[in-house]
Amino acid sequence: MKKILITIVATLLVLAIGYFGYGFYTDYRVKAQEEKQVEEIGLKRLTTDTVTTNLASNEFAVIQFAIEMEEVKGREHLDHYLPEVRAAIITTMTSLNRNQVSGPEGLKLLEDTMKQAVQDIVPDYPVSRVMVTEFKVQ
Repeated sequence: MKKILITIVATLLVLAIGYFGYGFYTDYRVKAQEEKQVEEIGLKRLTTDTVTTNLASNEFAVIQFAIEMEEVKGREHLDHYLPEVRAAIITTMTSLNRNQVSGPEGLKLLEDTMKQAVQDIVPDYPVSRVMVTEFKVQ
């Protein structure tokens, strides 16, 4: 009877250790995967310099974008086209006035316009999104 009790206790102990060990391993794996995704997003993202330029309404704007590519290779390729990206920012901003760039609709317009401009600069590498990270009009 004592051997049966020891066998049952040992079996339960092994099952409990396996259950908690699997939970720990799963949590560890999920955390590692999340960290890898965050790191990969950082590798796909390019933050432009802050650009100060005139608007069509004779005011000036200070703006900065974060451009996220779908692939790390696309971001690396985009590094070679920074002057073209800067020129696209200036061209876009000088064609707009204060009313066009104000509010959430204005920022959405800027992001969509810049996304298309960057996509035209590097057509072989898809652009995921473009975000306005700094924006002032004076």
